[in-house]
Amino acid sequence: MNIKSAKLFLNLLHQKGQLYHLDDNAHECIGHLASPKRCDDINEIVEHIFNSNLDWGKFECPHGYCIALINSESHNPLEVLK
Repeated sequence: MNIKSAKLFLNLLHQKGQLYHLDDNAHECIGHLASPKRCDDINEIVEHIFNSNLDWGKFECPHGYCIALINSESHNPLEVLK
C-alpha cells in the first residue's frame, strides 16, 4: 500500500457515498449500501491503510484525509489528491 493508492481508495469510497468513520466497521456503517463481501473487503483495505504507516502530509492521517474529502465538496475536489 502506498499513499497514492490509499488516497484513491478513500476517494472512491467518497464518490460512491460509502465513506464512513474508519474506526467503525463497514458492515455497521455502510452495510445497507454495499454487499457483505464488499464490506469485508473495505474493512481489510482500511486496516491495511492504517497498518502501512503512510505519510499523510498536511492531512496527518487517513481520518484527516477523509475530512478533507468531505470538505472538498464545497471546494476544489482535486486539491485533496495532491
